[in-house]
Order: sequence, then structure tokens, then C-alpha cells
Amino acid sequence: MRKLLKPLLIALAALTLGSCGRTVYFNQEKEYFKTEKEILYYKGSPFKGTLIKKEGEQIVEKSNYSEGKLHGSYESYYSNGHPEVQGSFWWGNRDGDYEQYWDNEDIQIRFKASYHHGDLNGYYSTWWANGQLQETREYREGSIDSYSYTKYDRRGGVSETGNYEGGSWDGEFINYYPSGQVKERRYWKNYDEILNDTESAIIIYQDRVDWNDGYFHVEPPN
Repeated sequence: MRKLLKPLLIALAALTLGSCGRTVYFNQEKEYFKTEKEILYYKGSPFKGTLIKKEGEQIVEKSNYSEGKLHGSYESYYSNGHPEVQGSFWWGNRDGDYEQYWDNEDIQIRFKASYHHGDLNGYYSTWWANGQLQETREYREGSIDSYSYTKYDRRGGVSETGNYEGGSWDGEFINYYPSGQVKERRYWKNYDEILNDTESAIIIYQDRVDWNDGYFHVEPPN
């Protein structure tokens, strides 16, 4: 039994190693690569393995492929070695957490989102270079055109909030002054049908409200 088991284990190990592909340095073998119809070929066959690209001695990209498509973890770096992108792919599409960074000494995060087979799914956030939050979105499951959002200025104050449904403006949109006071509030339904609610707007603002060009204009606070 042991004599039969040992060859079997060796065969399984070889099969496992073979299925993982190989590591190839693009700069050394770039003449063997070509792309056709979004498939990366290496020596005539769809590439499977890890591909590393360098600028001088610095690694600038490390990606994994299966059947010629990005599949698995993905990393890229600026020429100074700072991280640029960290994420993963599923058969050529972004999948899971995806992060991008500013090229500065503090390595501030610039973009972070969640993907499912190429589509934004769940959270989405961007940051200013100074580290302040720039925008957040919350995507509703199964739709890349339906989300609520909040935008921020460089000092961290809220500048705008709103909501999209099926790619159309829907619900309440609010713009703010840098002081945090409301500058303008709009009500939308199905992109072009505006809800006429001047009475509640007056109650909310306690300021003079004008109806003009399809939305409410509020007098700037004194």
C-alpha cells in the first residue's frame, strides 16, 4: 500500500504545481507575449501564472492570470516603490476589495471600492490628497446605477448629498455652504419630475424660497 501511495502523492503534487502556472518576468520575455481579443498569450498559449513587470530594479506590477485573463490578486507600484493599486480580479473583471493610493510620502489612500464580477457593489469611497474624505457612495445590490452619495470639501465638511435610482436623480439633493448651512435643496422623481413641496421647504429653511428653473433657490444666510 505504501509503495502505491508514494507515487500517487508525487503525481498529485506535480499536478498541483502545474495548475498554479509559473512566474514570468515580462521585461525578460516580452517578445513571447501578445494580446488578442483581450486574451494574453505566452508562447502561443493563453498565459497562466504570475506576471511581474519592472522598471529598472523596481517591481511596478505583479498580476495573476488564468486562461489568458487577469484572475486572482493584483498589485501595482509607483516607480519609487510606493503602492499604487491593490486588488483582485475574477476572469478579467475587478472582484472584491480594490484600493488605489496617492503617490505621496504618507501613502494616503485615494480610492477604495467593492466589486462583484466587475460591477461596483456596496461601498465606494474617494479621498483628497490631504487625507480628507472626498466622496462616499453606497451601491444597492445588483445595480451599478442605484446609489446614495455624500461629497465632502477638502476640509472635511459635507458639500453635497443625493440619491440615484436606475441612473436617474431620485429623491432629495442638498448642497451646502462651507459653513455647513444648507445652500440649496432639490426634489426629484424619475429624473425630470420635480416634487412641488414649497411649504415643507419653507419650514426646513426658515428662509425666503424662490421657485425657479425647476428647483428651490434659498437665500444665502446672513
